[in-house]
Amino acid sequence: MSDFLVHIYRFFRIRKDIFYLLTALFTCSIAFLASRIGFEEDISKSVSGPGKNNNLGFVISHLKISDKLVVDITLADSLAPSDPDDLALFGQRFVDSLNAHFGSSEIRNIAFRASDTEMTAMMELVMRHLPVFYDDYDLTGLDSLFLPESIGKALEK
Repeated sequence: MSDFLVHIYRFFRIRKDIFYLLTALFTCSIAFLASRIGFEEDISKSVSGPGKNNNLGFVISHLKISDKLVVDITLADSLAPSDPDDLALFGQRFVDSLNAHFGSSEIRNIAFRASDTEMTAMMELVMRHLPVFYDDYDLTGLDSLFLPESIGKALEK
């Protein structure tokens, strides 16, 4: 490998004009490709991508929350038992700190707790589009529930 690199060095040491030309072409092509990068403000595409389950992207796109930021508060250790009151207290402190540090021009509204009507609307959306949220594993599990053997086992219990 080192012999190959030494050959390249010796080649370009004698032919500096070719080296500078190739360097300029490489730099221009990288600049051209970088200029074609576009940014999008669509969080549903960042959440659901190719090869991922698009259920969350479907929900986000139908809830019209593209101008909102969703923060999910969980414990760092997923195996530790969580106290919902501690998480709610942390969430309340987080909301209070956001309200204290940012004015109404940056944050229009913070929905810390979902109202009963919002929760009902979300549950209705999920129930109306329930097959969308299933993957292949869920469907095979549902198929096995209706087999005579599994019905017999359930009745025995």
